Amino acid sequence: MSLNNMQEGQIVSVVQVRLDSGRKSRLQAMGLVPGTRLTILASSLFGASVVFCRGSKLVLGKEIGERIEVRL
Repeated sequence: MSLNNMQEGQIVSVVQVRLDSGRKSRLQAMGLVPGTRLTILASSLFGASVVFCRGSKLVLGKEIGERIEVRL
């Protein structure tokens, strides 16, 4: 499932990040790697998702959220 399919309050684990190397590297530097647990703070099917990742809040646009595979 993609990150965009998750609802507020859910806790998920990152399975795979399917982005170009530049954007993928930037997310990895912020701690978003396979196995990382994320808490969905806010989610919108038409816009950005806000997640809590390793002590920080990250705002991820719709296109990026679609390319982050997660599991419950």
